[in-house]
Amino acid sequence: MAELSNKLKTFLARELQRQFTSLDNSVGLFIAGTNYTSSGVDSIEEEIKTRRQIQTLKLIDDDKASLMIPRKNWTLDTIYEPYSFTADNASRNFYVYTTEGNVYICISNGGGKKSIEEPSGTGTNQIQLSNGYVWKFMYKVPENLRDFVNESYIPVQELPFYENKPFPYDGEKQLQYSVQYNAIAGGVDAITVSTVGDEYPAVVKAGSNHIVKSSTSTVVELDARASSTDDTYNSYSIRIISGTGVGQIRQITDYIGSTKKATVESAWTTTPDGTSKYEIIPTVIITGDGTGAEAFVKMHSYAANTVESVVVSKKGSGYTTASALLFPVRPTQTLLTLSLNPTQGLGRNPLFDLFAKRLTILTKLEGRENQKAVLGNDYRQYGLWFAPKINKSYAGADQVVGTETYLRTKVDVEASGTTFADDFVVAGDFVFGSQSYNTGRVSTTTPFTRFGTSKGQITLDGLNSKLKNGELIYIFKSNNSDGTPSGGFTFVDKNAKVLNTLYEDSVRASSTDVYRCSHKLGVGRNDGNSFDPGTPYRDISFDSGVTGGSGSVGTVLDFINVNGSSGDLFITNVSPGSSADTTGFTGGETLSVNNGTTTIELTIESFSPPELNLFSGQLLYITSIEQVTRNAEQLDLFRINLDF
Repeated sequence: MAELSNKLKTFLARELQRQFTSLDNSVGLFIAGTNYTSSGVDSIEEEIKTRRQIQTLKLIDDDKASLMIPRKNWTLDTIYEPYSFTADNASRNFYVYTTEGNVYICISNGGGKKSIEEPSGTGTNQIQLSNGYVWKFMYKVPENLRDFVNESYIPVQELPFYENKPFPYDGEKQLQYSVQYNAIAGGVDAITVSTVGDEYPAVVKAGSNHIVKSSTSTVVELDARASSTDDTYNSYSIRIISGTGVGQIRQITDYIGSTKKATVESAWTTTPDGTSKYEIIPTVIITGDGTGAEAFVKMHSYAANTVESVVVSKKGSGYTTASALLFPVRPTQTLLTLSLNPTQGLGRNPLFDLFAKRLTILTKLEGRENQKAVLGNDYRQYGLWFAPKINKSYAGADQVVGTETYLRTKVDVEASGTTFADDFVVAGDFVFGSQSYNTGRVSTTTPFTRFGTSKGQITLDGLNSKLKNGELIYIFKSNNSDGTPSGGFTFVDKNAKVLNTLYEDSVRASSTDVYRCSHKLGVGRNDGNSFDPGTPYRDISFDSGVTGGSGSVGTVLDFINVNGSSGDLFITNVSPGSSADTTGFTGGETLSVNNGTTTIELTIESFSPPELNLFSGQLLYITSIEQVTRNAEQLDLFRINLDF
């Protein structure tokens, strides 16, 4: 069978991660087992045994599951390989993780040199270092993902793209978003020096502090140290490195030695003056089926007049093929290799750029978690449960857990035919999309934020998909005083145009993320005696066998809230009897508990089945471990690594 491609492995890891925040599905971490040790056989029988012993499920939020890449700390005197257009980058040492928590891709290694300077900086332009290394900043590990960092791996995430919205975030996420937003499909990402050719004798290096004497729009008078020979600088380029017009570069078409005047091929955008320092370097000419790409060379600072590296100043767009040449032509030409990404541009999706093939789940259980988890007893299995459903006895029965909630979504809008007031919409209003036919209710949480008189942001509850960019939304109010939709709606003569729906950054409006998976029985002793105190109560010890009058059997998981002769008994590993409810046990039936030496008769005064249907969904991952006994001071941290 053919090996899966690196892109497919990343895709599969990403699609599994997306299930953790899907509207249609959910994934949770479960713990199971008390006195049960798995045989290790991946069989239906073993899965059923595990399901019967599930104690607790905790839903996994999106920030508890992260794709990962191998950690490659920047190390002094290491030769890093530049990102390549032609080679298999997955096998190359082409990126680093720095002491600042930043990730960079190597664009150029200065012709195979050792790296002597750790990259720094978080801008979108390439970072040039002293010995010819050129780096591209990718992202900074954000605070909410730093727990994922370990000695071998670091987290990486994919941020959504919002059209015409360059600044949707603050802080560290915005740093990465800027890189993704400015990545250009079909742009020239990098140019590397593949072969160093002959020297360029007319080069004027940046460190020599040459200053423009005067300039017109197309003619530059160089300083007194410039060559006295006509045409010396023809085909070279002059680049303004500081002062007025900094960053501009123009090719020289003619040079007069007696006047030190160089004519450039096109007019300056900003005319240089006596504050402008310059360098004269070989010209980079990029040809291909795209447009707009520009680059300049960086010369060796103190070696011969040879090219050290190439810096891409404008990526251009639309390239599927391209080449680069240096002018003037030398007998032995310096050869350049271009890196293109016709589909997305380097930095648009770091998951694929950096070959993320590991999904790590990192979550925890603390204490009793609102009496949904057990203390004192142990567990021997944990794993991932996909799309479990709510049990039939509870509101939202048969729905996938987590989907009974709704999303809270921010929508950027622009005034249409009017100006915005602070009360353009208020909590409880309903918004209807004229093209998408999508509806949401204005949230009580920051309902509307106005940015001037023409721009604003609405927070909506219950959108099940994006509103369309550019569509008009209409405002309706409920006819009921309580704001419910059952009494119909009244149209409000207001509308606005949708600019962006920040749907990928929606949050679930839910306070429930932990679910009890054991049977909860409110019981009382038939003999009227008080329970013998202890931890656990000595009359009913952990893992005691339980038999109901209906024929249902199970195992004691926990016994709490004891008051004299009554308490709450939690049962797992339940097999329903013939006369019991399908969930096992019924209110009012007699219960016999055998602690190994004595049998206590109880009556079930109240009965609550598991909050989840134990036989719903898929157990995607099950692992058996040495028994772990939970206590009040204990925090159980789970790390699951799934490699693709």
